[in-house]
Amino acid sequence: MVWTQHTFLIFNQLLQDGKRLCEIALQVHRVREPRLRASAPQVAEDELVQAITAMEEFAEGVTLNEQGYPEAVFAEGTVLTYIPAGSFPMGSAQLTPDELPVHDVHLSGYWIGKYPVTNAQFARFGEATGFVTDTERPGAEGCYVYDFGERYFVPTPGRNWRDAFAQIVDDHPVACVSWYDGQAYAAWLAQELGIPIGMPTEAQWEKAARGTDGRIFPWGNEAPDGTRANLCDRRFAEAYPGSQQGNPDRSIDDGYAATSPVDAYPAGQSPYGVYDLAGNLTEWVFDFYAPYPEGLVVDPLGPSVGEDRCMRCGIWVGDAGLTRESIDEKHNLRAESRSRDDPRSSDDHLGIRVTSALR
Repeated sequence: MVWTQHTFLIFNQLLQDGKRLCEIALQVHRVREPRLRASAPQVAEDELVQAITAMEEFAEGVTLNEQGYPEAVFAEGTVLTYIPAGSFPMGSAQLTPDELPVHDVHLSGYWIGKYPVTNAQFARFGEATGFVTDTERPGAEGCYVYDFGERYFVPTPGRNWRDAFAQIVDDHPVACVSWYDGQAYAAWLAQELGIPIGMPTEAQWEKAARGTDGRIFPWGNEAPDGTRANLCDRRFAEAYPGSQQGNPDRSIDDGYAATSPVDAYPAGQSPYGVYDLAGNLTEWVFDFYAPYPEGLVVDPLGPSVGEDRCMRCGIWVGDAGLTRESIDEKHNLRAESRSRDDPRSSDDHLGIRVTSALR
């Protein structure tokens, strides 16, 4: 065989690629091996290596988080966490008919936002595109915000994500965005990052929050406290006296009367290391609302047509969901609880998160 310069360059590149794959595989094994001994989820290391390799081309950096799952960090601030392929039981027999029947769902591996989309991230989107949200359009009824006279959340013309609260903080989750606003943000972010970006399906959201063991909350089955999630607590009661919505637990102080920074509660992370999947804001997901199917489903997208879109995750004005009243009201922190709304609706307790199918 005659080794031309071109042949040598190709061979050298193959050697470098193989060396990088070996380095990634060794990194995955070293970080995950102690966790596997401690009964962490059994995930094929070759799947994680493939996920890291695919994402490295686009991300500023890809590492393994404390839970042993890949995380991709992008220059503009997005952080994506990898959720490995596998099955989990979706739904609950403890809540309402909306969460029945409990059924098995198999999902391919995917990436999901480690945090909800923040005010700063959404502001960059607005500045770059001039996008006008549904609540900012002429004739819009406005965002649902708290009215101290009514002591309730009411649609308020002129209010939108820019002034949903008295102070808009960069690292708090963006609120007062509709499902369509979320879709527009995801489409823009896909162009910015060069990878497929969308909103999580209901099944993707629930697996990221609950893992595979059917837990009630992202952190387990223990009731929420001031260290795990932002919920209806003493500070809410003091800031919104006499509110007709919310059932404040005055024994809890989570540090915030309304929204909180998206990374405020490390103790509330899901089994995969994802933040804010209980409390802070309810989040839009991709699916049209429909009753759950019977039996095993694979990578469900929900029905192709419908009216309301699904929402997941409890809110800063919600409680733990451990009583019949709070379960029925739907504004609770339980990870299996479902709710729905008109996709053009915008509330000061409703936000977005992104996902990617790159693998």
